[in-house]
Amino acid sequence: MPVYYVIHVQVSSFCRTGRRHANVLLGGSVFRTFSINFFTYGFPVLLLALSLWSFNFTSICAFGLLAYVGYILYAFPSLFQMHRLNGSLLVFILFWAVSTYVFNVAFTFFNKRFQKDTIIWETIGLWHYSIPGLFLLAQFCLGVFVALCNLVNNSVFHYLTSEEGPSSSDDHLIDDKEDAMVLIVATLAWGLRKLSRAITLMLLFLLVMKPGFIHAVYMCFFLVFLVNHSINKRLRQFLVLFCEVHFSILYILQLDLVSNALECSGPLMMEVFSQLGLSSNAKTKDLVEIGSIICFCAVHSHGFKMLFALSAVLRHTPCPPVGFSILKAGLNKSVLLSVYSSQNSREGQVCHNLHEKKIASYLSKIGQKFLSMYRSYGTYVAFLTILLTLYLVTPNYISFGYLWFLLLWIIGRQLVEKTKRRLWFPLKVYAAVVFIFTYSLSISPLFARLVSKFVKLYPDLGFDPEASLLVNVWQSLSILVVMQLYSYERRQNSDKNFSVSDASVSGLLGFLRRLLIWHSEKILSVSVFYACLSSISLSGLVYLLGLIVFSTLPKVSRIPSKVYLVYTGLLAVSEYLFQMICKPAQMCPGQRLYGFAAFLGLKHYDSGLWGVEYGLRGKVLVIVACTIQYNVFHWLDLMPASLVHEGKWEEPCQLFISSDQSASLLNNREEIHSSNRFALLFSKVQGLVGSSLSSSLSSGNTYQTSEAVQNVTKGLDEDKRYSFAKMWGMSKESHKWDKQRIVSLKRERFDTQKSTFKSYIIFWMENLFKLRGLEINMIVLLLASFTLLNVVSMFYIMCLVACILMNRDLIQKLWPLFVSLFATVLVLEYFALWKDGMLWLQGVNDIEMRCHGCWKNSQIFFDYCSKCWLGLIADDPRMLVSYYVVFIFSSFKLRSDHFSGFSDSDTYRQMRSQRKNAFVWRDLSLETKSFWTFLDYCNHTSLVLVSLIMYQDTLKQSKSVQWSVNRRRRL
Repeated sequence: MPVYYVIHVQVSSFCRTGRRHANVLLGGSVFRTFSINFFTYGFPVLLLALSLWSFNFTSICAFGLLAYVGYILYAFPSLFQMHRLNGSLLVFILFWAVSTYVFNVAFTFFNKRFQKDTIIWETIGLWHYSIPGLFLLAQFCLGVFVALCNLVNNSVFHYLTSEEGPSSSDDHLIDDKEDAMVLIVATLAWGLRKLSRAITLMLLFLLVMKPGFIHAVYMCFFLVFLVNHSINKRLRQFLVLFCEVHFSILYILQLDLVSNALECSGPLMMEVFSQLGLSSNAKTKDLVEIGSIICFCAVHSHGFKMLFALSAVLRHTPCPPVGFSILKAGLNKSVLLSVYSSQNSREGQVCHNLHEKKIASYLSKIGQKFLSMYRSYGTYVAFLTILLTLYLVTPNYISFGYLWFLLLWIIGRQLVEKTKRRLWFPLKVYAAVVFIFTYSLSISPLFARLVSKFVKLYPDLGFDPEASLLVNVWQSLSILVVMQLYSYERRQNSDKNFSVSDASVSGLLGFLRRLLIWHSEKILSVSVFYACLSSISLSGLVYLLGLIVFSTLPKVSRIPSKVYLVYTGLLAVSEYLFQMICKPAQMCPGQRLYGFAAFLGLKHYDSGLWGVEYGLRGKVLVIVACTIQYNVFHWLDLMPASLVHEGKWEEPCQLFISSDQSASLLNNREEIHSSNRFALLFSKVQGLVGSSLSSSLSSGNTYQTSEAVQNVTKGLDEDKRYSFAKMWGMSKESHKWDKQRIVSLKRERFDTQKSTFKSYIIFWMENLFKLRGLEINMIVLLLASFTLLNVVSMFYIMCLVACILMNRDLIQKLWPLFVSLFATVLVLEYFALWKDGMLWLQGVNDIEMRCHGCWKNSQIFFDYCSKCWLGLIADDPRMLVSYYVVFIFSSFKLRSDHFSGFSDSDTYRQMRSQRKNAFVWRDLSLETKSFWTFLDYCNHTSLVLVSLIMYQDTLKQSKSVQWSVNRRRRL
């Protein structure tokens, strides 16, 4: 290992000169074990002890201890340099202890003179105690701790130069248990390193939320760490240096002499320090937050060098430290190279060890898994975050910008059919600008007063001067975070070729995607109809006309989703902007132009989350449905050409596919061959069983039968045959059936039944509307005619009667006329419902009456109920649901009428191939009951139930006939 040889060269001369003066304790096994464990775990404890000492005894001398800790965290010198620094630190501590002792001795002689300047001596670090021995003992213990570190380092360096003793952790073959431990530790370390940036941002954000220009510098670091895709070591070093300077200033301000001088300097100086964010009353929490950032960034910057050096030393020590099983896994070279190396350095290194390649490949696959997962769902995470932000705030011009750029992203992606950087990057820039602008308003009251002269901070900009900084910036910050995650994912995946899963994969996910491909246009149609009903106005009428026009297009048409999305985006933008200008424009409820706004479809939202959600619900549903169609067309483009249907009016793709098409075709041929063989064998078996029950067979006949069955089996298949001849036994066996062989034949019959049943069910599920579209529409007409009894219901009854009387060919020719009539009914009833909502057409009506109450009050409100019966009044939007269902189902049948045939359908060919296996559904006699399967029992049970129902009806009819005959006789 290169680091080990560097350390070995540095310390070899040092240890050679001091070897003759080495203490005899260095050769003892007890001290050897103690020194190695103290070398491994003692130095972090020393840094912690120095920090706690500095916090407890605040002084200039204690600040020297903090300066030592700060230098270690900033530079992380080598072990040899650290050994020399420890010597200097020991001299400093001993000098401080001697000075304290001399000061306390001199204090007894010059009590009056020293007592005048006590605050100066305490600021320096010279305290006078009634019992000075305790303080000197504490300083002596700290010095012993540092000296012990030097002694341990000296002994460890002595072990490194010694050529005696084996290595404690040589990189030999790793067993399975150690391999599992290495994988676990590598995964945890890799996860912590990946989360280190998020942890750093959280720690920085705690400082950003505090007032002052120094904390504004932290905000700059926060934005740089957030926006940049990669953070280099120099930037972290700058952050560590700035944090140490800030920490030092706060620490110096805690000194009594400095704080008293600052209080006496006047209000101007206090105001300057307050604007800077510096206070002499800083809490320990503030110092801990800054120190946490220093430690975390230092470990992140120098962790690889530190652990690599520690690994080099521990691998050549005579005995391992305590807990070395886990420590060895963490200090393994494979873990260090795979976890702590950057992407560029990892590409430059060559993993000579197979174990290193395994660890690196394992961690790389984990990273690619997370990236591919966020690539699939990151867009929708960003969409939902921005949408939730719009719901939670009062509509203002800042949130209007979020909506504008979000719709620009979604609509642009739908139109160009590809996600491009110039579509989503403006939203990221806008969020960053809003975050900086809002943060500036929060930390600078002067800037806030200047902006308030031109525009109202609340509610026009959504900035509340009386709220906290977090309340004002959380919206822009959350959007900026999700956009940065999206940008990071796009940048990482641009250089990698991830296998994007499409709808052709087998399993539940692939089936759900193909199901969405089949029915996404139905989801879009329902969403558009809901948006049409949510706003009975001119905008809703445009939705309805588009629904009628686009229902005649094939499923694979991409025009409807694009048109709907552009129109919905314009509606959403105009309606959201209307919330801020409705009062000045006199269009709010109760104002002069409210009727015109209601005619256009512009509604004023209620206050709160649910008010904004209800106002945007219809538009959001249409946008979601259009986004689903974008994904559908993307999956369809990725599918193999063999699974995509080329016909204009056919379904876009196959709904049910196997994992391997070639394997399915091969299995299909084998299944047909085995089914023919099975049919012949089963017919022979059934005939032989019937004859065996009628008369006993001799052994010779049994032998002849068995031989005949064997000849049939050999003639059908010589290579792959199922030896059904053994079902009868050999010549020495009896004619009785072997139970185990009966079960085998029964299982094959059941498998054939399942495959046949499955092929028929799949065919019917894919072609239900093509086969029974007319019957489905007749059922829909019947149900719609009973939802509301009016002239439209009578019209539906007439259409139903016409469908019953006419043949299918004539109905298919006249069906476009039926669709046009159903669409006309839907539009006319929408106008009737819209007319009821127009303010200038409403008359004075003191009595509230609804059409659904006309069945009991028709005589009192005859005029109103007659208009309801004629369809001139529609006072409930739910009345249009039945008309829409009739129209949309008729359009489905119109689309299916363009279908030419099933000749190119794979499910149709599979169903035709399974027709040869129809004999397995043939009724079995009671003599062959042992061959019955579960499906046979279900079939016979259904026949019995039908027979009982028919018998009961026949019995009732006979009783009624007998009762009528008896009555006539009595008459």
